[in-house]
Amino acid sequence: MIDEAEVMASSGPETQADDMNEIQTIDIEAVEAHMLTLHQVECPVEHIFGPGIYIRQISMPAGATVLGHAHTGDNLMMVLSGRLVLVEGGLTREVSAPYIFTAGPGRKLVYIIEDCVVQNILATEETDIEKLEAMFVKKSPAYMEKNQ
Repeated sequence: MIDEAEVMASSGPETQADDMNEIQTIDIEAVEAHMLTLHQVECPVEHIFGPGIYIRQISMPAGATVLGHAHTGDNLMMVLSGRLVLVEGGLTREVSAPYIFTAGPGRKLVYIIEDCVVQNILATEETDIEKLEAMFVKKSPAYMEKNQ
C-alpha cells in the first residue's frame, strides 16, 4: 500500500551537508515553522506488513531536507539506498546505504545527499495505518494545523 508521506520535506534554499552541524543548535519547532512555508517535496511511503512486524518505507529525493514526526519509542531503521546526513539527539552523522541502526524516540532531521530509501521497522500485529500512527508517532501542532 502506498500513500503520501507524512513526513515534511522541503526543497527550499540549497542546504549543504556541511551546514547540518548548525541545525543542532536551532529549536526544532522553529525549523519546522520555516519548513512549512517552503515548497513540500513528495516522499512516497509504502506500508509493508509481515508476521508481527510493520515496515514503513520512505523514498526521499536528493537535495531535500526532511523532518519526521516524533517517534514515541525506539525503532529499527535501515537505509536501503542512498546517502544522507542525520541529525538525531544532538548528534550529526553522515550515513550511506546499506546502514542499520536503532533510532531513539523523538524527531529526526535529515538532508538527503543522494536519493534514499529508508525503512522504520516496528514490532506489532496492528495493520491499521491510523492506529499505527497513533501508536508510534506524535504529530506536531504546527503540522496538524497546516494539514487540516
